[in-house]
Amino acid sequence: MGATDLAMVYATGKTWFMVPEAIKMEVSGELNSYTAPKDIILKIIGEVGIAGATYKTAEFCGETIEKMGVEGRATICNMAIEMGAKNGIMEPNKEVIQYVSQRTGKKESELNIVKSDEDAQYSEEMHFDITDMEPQIACPNDVDNVKDISKVEGTAVDQCLIGSCTNGRLSDLKDAYEILKDNEINNDTRLLILPASAEIYKQAIHEGYIDAFIDAGAIICNPGCGPCLGGHMGVLSEGETCISTTNRNFKGRMGIRNPQYIWLIQRLLLLQLLKELLQILKIYSEKMTIEKNEANKRLIEKINQVEEGYTKDFSNTQKILLTTDGSITAILDVLYGKITLSTLEQHFDTADREISELIHVDEGAQINYREVIMHKDDENLIYALSYIPLERLTDEICCDLVRADIPIGRILKNYQIESRREVNKIYIEKPNERLKDLFNTKEDMLAREYVIIHKNNVLMWIKEVFPVSKFTNI
Repeated sequence: MGATDLAMVYATGKTWFMVPEAIKMEVSGELNSYTAPKDIILKIIGEVGIAGATYKTAEFCGETIEKMGVEGRATICNMAIEMGAKNGIMEPNKEVIQYVSQRTGKKESELNIVKSDEDAQYSEEMHFDITDMEPQIACPNDVDNVKDISKVEGTAVDQCLIGSCTNGRLSDLKDAYEILKDNEINNDTRLLILPASAEIYKQAIHEGYIDAFIDAGAIICNPGCGPCLGGHMGVLSEGETCISTTNRNFKGRMGIRNPQYIWLIQRLLLLQLLKELLQILKIYSEKMTIEKNEANKRLIEKINQVEEGYTKDFSNTQKILLTTDGSITAILDVLYGKITLSTLEQHFDTADREISELIHVDEGAQINYREVIMHKDDENLIYALSYIPLERLTDEICCDLVRADIPIGRILKNYQIESRREVNKIYIEKPNERLKDLFNTKEDMLAREYVIIHKNNVLMWIKEVFPVSKFTNI
């Protein structure tokens, strides 16, 4: 019901409905770490169309829906109206029943749980398989103009919005926190975050999410609709593009009538924000020319030289991982969900001639030797070897650096150490016995070497390695 409908309810205490026919929409398949319920409803709307369910009930069911939590269900039912439906409904699962019981103080036996009859009649039955679904994005200017995310890669973005009734819940803010912590947004992009309610706002403060958002350069707005309906805080200017987690993308809805704006689930939205990713994604976009940035041009040339000498083309994800000047762990967190960093070996040593040349210290200088593996559960993703000259760090920083399983970028940020990464080498190598065991393969490895520099001094040298077949389908 819209504002006008509610005004009539307040005035008369009545409203008018016609009992709608129902469409059964069965969803099967598993979501992966970079798709979410928002992608499911976008896919459905893209296939059904903005008027395909007009004045009907959209009844969502199937194995995917049965396993879905309360917040994902709320997002899907919320957006049923975007294909014309009068309402969106789901048979409640145990999690929903527990949630309602907790919020109302009623026992399950006291709730009026409504389910469809076994012989219920439907005007239509539809099936959606999400097994191989890419993240979905609705492009200007209609909600059913839905495309796979790969179709719009490289689109320049002026503003990003996380919030609204579809994706402003605590779990959405947690996803944003996991990606944005210890990172900064691109200087050319605005990020607005609107918690859906005062309750969620307070919870986000308690969890430390808001501090991390502010540190990343985001603008935190008061709970509410904000720019979703062109009200305030983030209304677009002429010609601007916004990527958003809101539920509608009609022309003029977010302000001036000329901007083009798009929206999608927040995990992929944040890929546009992370500084190290935004730069690289633009490099591989047809809308950018590499001549604008000599450093990026050299990285492209390195990649092309290695690729020309090999039998297969590298994926864009592989290129990002080999050329980024930002946090590898942050990128993997986006692709896989939260990943784990495990130390394989670590000890103090003295620099031999080869190591001293790599980190610009005298032979015999004290170093920290460290081998780690980045992994998601039992899947090993990237192996890393590092040499750290201890003479350039305080005792306190050295203690943190030699502690196991802490990303280096996070430590440097904690001590407010301004640094930059310089990629020196990108190449293919044969695996040694260590790599064969870690990745359970004898295939070639893609490798890169880079240094982290602070005030023209090398703070550490790092080599990262992964199999050539890894990250080809992401």
